Amino acid sequence: MTISQQRAATENALLEQYFGKVYWFGDHTTVCAEVGLVTNSGTQYAVRLMLPDEYPDRLPEALITHPRGLTNYRGRDLADIGSSPEMHLLPSRGPYASICHYHPARWAADMTLYKVVMKARIWLEAYEMHARTGKPLDSYLKHMTGTP
Repeated sequence: MTISQQRAATENALLEQYFGKVYWFGDHTTVCAEVGLVTNSGTQYAVRLMLPDEYPDRLPEALITHPRGLTNYRGRDLADIGSSPEMHLLPSRGPYASICHYHPARWAADMTLYKVVMKARIWLEAYEMHARTGKPLDSYLKHMTGTP
């Protein structure tokens, strides 16, 4: 996996400007960036962005890595639920919930990780409303269609 140094520097600068410290890690096949977010309620979360080999031409995956074991209103682990349109979840990756942030057909190479993290921030606010009310995230978020 390679991401150009220029692109990585641009992405890092944007993320650090708006979200603070960014943790980059990976190996020869995967590059990840992880940022911390704080919701309006003051709850702290971590979002891991997993960049595919084709990045930036293909959208990254967004995982909620902290706190571990996010649960739905009924106490079921979101990672165990896996894919759920009403909860805006994609198939889980190990113990982490993978959130839906962009329709793949709507992703473009000039979009940044900043936009993905902003979508994750909005998802987290909707998640917290779900945790309080029991209403699915669909009640708070609209689905993005494949066509503009």
